[in-house]
Amino acid sequence: MKLAVPGRPFLNTPKGRGKRTVGQVVALALASITVVLAAPPNPPAPTQLPTGARVVAGTANISQTGATLAIQQSTARAAIDWQSFNIGASASVVFSQP
Repeated sequence: MKLAVPGRPFLNTPKGRGKRTVGQVVALALASITVVLAAPPNPPAPTQLPTGARVVAGTANISQTGATLAIQQSTARAAIDWQSFNIGASASVVFSQP
């Protein structure tokens, strides 16, 4: 059994395509893993809005009308903790700040 050595041919490909080095094989494997991991989970429903808002600093009023969520901030600074912040393709979130 031969051991793989960086920079040396590792896998023979079909005739006429050359050889791949260990680094190339690793790069291809990492690229494949990245594509799988980068695939987003199920997209949010078209009218989905952020949920679980909790103002933790400053003052802000949060209201919903249909598929629109409005955040009216009334202090110079505000912090809001969200349970989730998904916005569907047909929904909107509007921030109004002083």
